[in-house]
Amino acid sequence: MTGDVLFVEGTGLISKLIQWVTGGKWSHTALFLDDETLIETEWNTKCRIINIHDTDYLTKNHEIVHVEFDDDDKELLNVAIYPFLGAKYDYWLLVKLFFKHVFKIGFKKNSPQKVVCSELVAHILLILGHFDYNEFGVANTSPNELYKILKCKYGGGCDGCN
Repeated sequence: MTGDVLFVEGTGLISKLIQWVTGGKWSHTALFLDDETLIETEWNTKCRIINIHDTDYLTKNHEIVHVEFDDDDKELLNVAIYPFLGAKYDYWLLVKLFFKHVFKIGFKKNSPQKVVCSELVAHILLILGHFDYNEFGVANTSPNELYKILKCKYGGGCDGCN
C-alpha cells in the first residue's frame, strides 16, 4: 500500500558489508508509492521509481512495515519525492555510517544532493510530517535503524528502539 516501507536482506557483497557495518539484518529499503511501484536508490543507481515486479526483492528475505498514510500524505507524495529523483548514491555516507556504528562517532548532516536508501525513505517521511526533525537523525540512519524506528512507531514492536 502507499507509504509502506520495504526492507530487504540482501545477499550480495555490498549488502553483506552494510549488514556488517550496521550490525543488522536489513541492507536495503524502499518506499511504496502505490501497490506496485517503489522509490529507491541503490549503490549502483541514481534515485528512481521502479516496479516491484522488475526486482527480485520479494524473492529475498524481506519485511514490509505499514506506515499510516492519509489522503493528504498520498496527495503530497509526488511533491515530496520530486527533489530526490535522479539523486546520486551517497557513498560517503556509508563511510560515515561505518564510523558511527563501529567507533560510535557521530557526524552532522550530509549532502542533500546524494542519498542512501534509508536516508531517502526517512527524508520523504519527514517531509510528509511522519517525524519531527529532532525525533531521530534523519540524515544518519541505516536501514536497520529506520526499521527499528518504524516498528516502534507503526508496528507495535519496540525491540531495541531506545
